[in-house]
Amino acid sequence: DPDPEETDSIPTLVRNPKWIQIIEPVFQFLGIVPGYKELDISLVFLSFFILFFAMIIGDAAYGIIIFLGGLGLVFFSRSKKRTPPLAAWTFTILGLATIVWGTINGSWFTSAELIKGTFLERLIIPQLAEGFSIYTPSGELYKQLNSYDVVMLFSFIIGLLHLTIAQVWNFLQALARRSLQAVGEVGWMCINFGLFYLVLDMVINFNLDQVLGAGGRITSISINLIFIGFALVILFGFQGTRFFKGLLAGLAEIPGTALGVLGAFGDIISYVRLFAVGLAGYEIGNAFNGMASGLLSGKTFIFGVLILLVGHAFNFVLCFLGVLVHGIRLKTLEFSGRLGMQWSGHEYSPFNVRSDISYVA
Repeated sequence: DPDPEETDSIPTLVRNPKWIQIIEPVFQFLGIVPGYKELDISLVFLSFFILFFAMIIGDAAYGIIIFLGGLGLVFFSRSKKRTPPLAAWTFTILGLATIVWGTINGSWFTSAELIKGTFLERLIIPQLAEGFSIYTPSGELYKQLNSYDVVMLFSFIIGLLHLTIAQVWNFLQALARRSLQAVGEVGWMCINFGLFYLVLDMVINFNLDQVLGAGGRITSISINLIFIGFALVILFGFQGTRFFKGLLAGLAEIPGTALGVLGAFGDIISYVRLFAVGLAGYEIGNAFNGMASGLLSGKTFIFGVLILLVGHAFNFVLCFLGVLVHGIRLKTLEFSGRLGMQWSGHEYSPFNVRSDISYVA
């Protein structure tokens, strides 16, 4: 058979091990399929989506509900002698991850009071739930990080790692083609790390120079990384078969590359949504707990219980919406954008009639 043309609409068939296939219900829900010539990022998507889901839902009790719902569907399907749907396993794993994250944060129905005096209290990581002190090499107290600062810092570290994986992937692809564009991808990695320092300093006032007592050297290194990375992108990021033609293309794209650097800055900051959306869910649930606390005795007991049930059900739904809006975005926009993915494919469905094509007799 002849090779497909560039203009051909080629279906995409993705085959993964069963344990990776649990991400497929998410792809099907979103209606996204990688293009025929695009990468299969199922493993990376699954790994980070589990983490994003756990951080945004953020509560161990909510995680138990999700876990039991997924596991219950597995057992129900097996009792009917049917194969459990992949979505059942997806929710089971997502629920388990949420339980772990909520447990180490001490959040049970957005409260740590429920587990006071129990073994669950000993599972809390104090540095994550309460914060910790940062000291300079000379022993002076630099800053007291509260729990919000710690989770925000963790979110930015995740963002740097996530985006760098995309750039490394691009680098390996360019290297496999023996293209000089691989050096341009190294440039983008330099830019990422330089911008990471600026994000920490500007957003959470966490200055690595002061923390490490580096006397301005880290600031200098970070700024140099940005300029060196910018130069590498201009020189090598647009290379094709002819070096000088690629160089001219890079020079012509200086304004676009500058905007790309600003976009990269925004991409790293965008990961603060893992903290912000999780915090919003915690505060909403905590507000309902406060509203109900004064009613959970005497004749108003039933009203207090109703407030808790309705409030946490409402918050539970909002948390799920937060995952769909923010957790998915970080995968399909920030990460996929770095890879150049457009999710332009359609699923390979043999012997099926496609609804998006008009058939003429």
